[in-house]
Amino acid sequence: MGDVLRKFHVAAGSDIDIELVASAVQQVVGAVTDFHGADCLLYAKLGAALLRFLGVQAEAVAGSAAWRVGAGDGDVISHALEVAGQGFVPHNSMGLAAMFHAWIEGPGFLIDFSTCTLKAKAQALDNADGGRTNVEWAPNYLSIDPDNAPALLDRAMAVVQAAEGGVYFYRRHAQIERVAFAESGDTLIRTLLFAARSAYAAAKRGENIRIVGLVSDGEHQEMPKHGRFVPMASPGHGSAVE
Repeated sequence: MGDVLRKFHVAAGSDIDIELVASAVQQVVGAVTDFHGADCLLYAKLGAALLRFLGVQAEAVAGSAAWRVGAGDGDVISHALEVAGQGFVPHNSMGLAAMFHAWIEGPGFLIDFSTCTLKAKAQALDNADGGRTNVEWAPNYLSIDPDNAPALLDRAMAVVQAAEGGVYFYRRHAQIERVAFAESGDTLIRTLLFAARSAYAAAKRGENIRIVGLVSDGEHQEMPKHGRFVPMASPGHGSAVE
């Protein structure tokens, strides 16, 4: 992770605390969505937008991903075309959610701020298929230098065959990106970026604030630590920062 952080510093010309970036993104997303474990696009788009604001060249990308989260035979979470038994279903929104993942890439790095939701992903999959996934490995975020981890980024079946958690796979697919990014969502991201910028700046100052959002059923939910924020997530929702 150190090499990745040094690349951030060079790209941005300043000291960026990637852990605080991850925290800001996760707290905003956690406060505005009730689809935990299936909101990777929001993590990727907002994370890339915040990194760009901080001076880092970054973009949201999409494709296949898989993670071995434990040592058991079934302790694998896969959104990968390359794993046997899966395929891309572009016209089925539920199928699309299961068959792709989104993350962030830039010169010499790959960042995934959504790995904190691997337990939620596993629970959703277990609820759907009746299986049981033991999640022993779920990092708060993942930062990778692809040049130093080619085997981990190139072989989906290596994740399935691994003996323990902590093995992962990412590969971009242009076909998936055309569908996943068909709707820009730029207005929502601009709104959420204001909250994420505020959260990051406050954390850098050592302030302890929190974000609160409204989810689809009208209930409040929050991720502690950063600002009070009620986003414009859908018709009927308001937005404010206190």
